[in-house]
This record gives sequence, C-alpha cells and structure tokens, in this order.
Amino acid sequence: MTLGERLKGYVGERKQAALAAEWLERWSERKEPRKGKGWTLDTVTSSFSRCFNDQPEGVRFFFGDRARAVLLFDVLEVPPDARDELLGLAELAMKTGAARPAQLIVDLTAWTGDRALSDELFLAVEEQILKPHRKLLPAVLVITEEQYRWLPRTL
Repeated sequence: MTLGERLKGYVGERKQAALAAEWLERWSERKEPRKGKGWTLDTVTSSFSRCFNDQPEGVRFFFGDRARAVLLFDVLEVPPDARDELLGLAELAMKTGAARPAQLIVDLTAWTGDRALSDELFLAVEEQILKPHRKLLPAVLVITEEQYRWLPRTL
C-alpha cells in the first residue's frame, strides 16, 4: 500500500476538510516559532488531498518537517507503533518522487542494433511486458544512450 492509501485508512468517517481545519488550528496554537504562518484552510485542505493521493507536493508539505508529520499523525489518531513505517513510506516518496518504488525493472542494455531493431524491441516490450503488467507500475526501463535516442514517446 502507498502512503496515501495507508493514511486514508485512519480518516474513517471524518471529513477531510474538518481534519484539515483541526490540523491548521492545532498548528496555529503552537508556541514555538513556525514556518507557514500564512497558511490558509484552503492550502492545508489541498495539501491533505494531495498527500492522500500520493502527490509529492502534499507529501512534502506534511512530511518535509517532522513537527508537521507528528501533528498529522495526532490529528488522524495514528497509533505510535504505525508511525515509523509511515515516516519511512513518506521518506521514500520524497526521495523517489513516486508513491511506490519501481515494481518492475526491465534491463534492455544487452540488446544492440540499429533503429529498426530498437523499434521492434520497444514495441515488444510495450506489448508483451508493460501492457499486460500495468498493475506493476511504476516500471523502470534501463536503456543505453543510443536506445534512448530511439525511445518512442509512448514509453
């Protein structure tokens, strides 16, 4: 499961806008100096939505600062024993820019040939590997610089 999917499990019947309002109110009550003093409810609500949908901007908003992440966990009532795993998922998402690490890695560097052969190779990879295994996305294709010049836009 992705970070967003895991976090949605803690929302329950509560409304996202209400959770965002609670988060913003509790963040505003903090005594220590804080960044983002000018955040609006719309900003926080949008960040909730982005985070729950595994978009990098939302993940960075809440998990780019440990205090914001801890407050998010408090608002969502995430049990203490689940927090480290969620922090790990967030760190991975921020490092890779993706909600999940690559599930499928295809190394094509051993294949050599001219453009016509490369076109055949890419068509075969798309038709026989990528399309039938869409649920394994994201995928990584490892290719040479020469192959990159002929890589079709569909990949």
